Amino acid sequence: MVMQNEEGKTGALDLGSKRLFQDEDLSVVWRGIQFPRVSRWLYSQIIQNIDSVTVIISAVLALYITFHGDYIDLKYYAAPIVVGVLFSRLMFEKFSLYIPERLLSYSSTARTLIPAWVMSCVAIALVDRLSYPNDITMPDWEAWWFGIGLVALVGGRLVVTKHYQHNIKIGRVAQSLVLLGGGALGMSFVQRLKGNHHGFRVLGFFDDRRERVPTTIDGVPRLGGTRDLFTFISDYHVDTVVIALPMVADKRLIEIIQALRRFPVDLRILPDFLAFEVSGSIARQFSDLPDMLLLPIANRPIAGINTLLKEIEDKILALTALLILSPILLACAIGIKLTSPGPVFYRQPRQGFKGREFMIYKFRTMHASDSPALATKLTERGDPRIFPFGAMLRKSSLDELPQLLNVILGDMSLVGPRPHLRAARVGNSIQYDEAVAEYAARHRVKPGITGWAQVNGWRGPTEVLEQIQKRVEHDIYYIDNWSVTFDLWIMVLTIVRGFFHKNAF
Repeated sequence: MVMQNEEGKTGALDLGSKRLFQDEDLSVVWRGIQFPRVSRWLYSQIIQNIDSVTVIISAVLALYITFHGDYIDLKYYAAPIVVGVLFSRLMFEKFSLYIPERLLSYSSTARTLIPAWVMSCVAIALVDRLSYPNDITMPDWEAWWFGIGLVALVGGRLVVTKHYQHNIKIGRVAQSLVLLGGGALGMSFVQRLKGNHHGFRVLGFFDDRRERVPTTIDGVPRLGGTRDLFTFISDYHVDTVVIALPMVADKRLIEIIQALRRFPVDLRILPDFLAFEVSGSIARQFSDLPDMLLLPIANRPIAGINTLLKEIEDKILALTALLILSPILLACAIGIKLTSPGPVFYRQPRQGFKGREFMIYKFRTMHASDSPALATKLTERGDPRIFPFGAMLRKSSLDELPQLLNVILGDMSLVGPRPHLRAARVGNSIQYDEAVAEYAARHRVKPGITGWAQVNGWRGPTEVLEQIQKRVEHDIYYIDNWSVTFDLWIMVLTIVRGFFHKNAF
């Protein structure tokens, strides 16, 4: 990809390699940056769970008071308690009690929390009247539950708000942000952002116009140009990238956006000075900030607590699979050793998360002399380089099982887009990223051993353009619709129909 910077110089966007930073020693700047431990949205999800626990504890304490400590059959009251948790969660979300900006103001939270809890208790009472019409103890319990819950929730939010504000102040809870563009628009953004306390931390800004922009904006350092931005967000944790470039640079904007689509970041654009002129109500519909307009271009696919869930799922299931499949793995290794001289495993560089290269593990299926790590020729039907036992492994997809080690090492997930060679081509002519505009977006998540494309038949060779287009289309669908349930469904389909396939050879 070739782009022109604002000084008229043309250069290639080499997203796969690093260069020496001649402008300044960025390593010095990077070492001085403290990155957040918890994102704002993860903090919000934690508070949701705290509220649910508070509602349950309030209900149990109300039962104890209602019956003066006598024996209580909790099973009898389990249904109303579950209804109370569900209704309160629904109402609190409806009243926007979990958006990060709400957590910054205790008075605003309290004013909103009280009517939300009242409506939740009214709903609980209606359900109880229908379910337990003759139970005369229900009104007393509900009254105690309402009162204890109100005090606990409102009092708890005071503690939570103070804790949240303190953690934002010390940088423990924040949304790390970098800015592309240090001109007048970028300056206005930084100045406006420093005037609020919504937990965004501007780590630095990037701009190719070294002679025309300052080295710092209100203490925020310039960390380099556009290519330095790609290296920075590849090496460090960045939640949000805000593009603050003039809209007249439309061609350059498109190229930059396409390049940034491969990174797992929230991508936002400041629509020139319109960003600061819209009303707060309009900004809140589209923006992460209540007093300025940030247009969303892309969101992190798996963020917050979902990142932890995905990690736990991968590690536990991969270790379990290794234990269960160890006899099969041993049999495959013995078969390779008996039928073909050379190593059991084959390692090859593949593109992974954020486009980084890693070494993938597979059982060797080709003659040792025909298994270079940097293979330029893709496998084809009847390939003479494959020895007979290796052909059986490939046909049954058993050669992929050593990638469980990649999952445990953290390079891959069990489910995700399949990792490709950087030089992979369609029909040995067009590179994948040139053939499909959205191809780089696959790198927003870790690659997988299996994926939505594979269980839908889009695996194997890419001899025609449609094959890679459909593969990318299914990969993007998976990324945009990820859930643990979706992962488990794909694993089931892999077991049912994914091992033996006409395109496995």
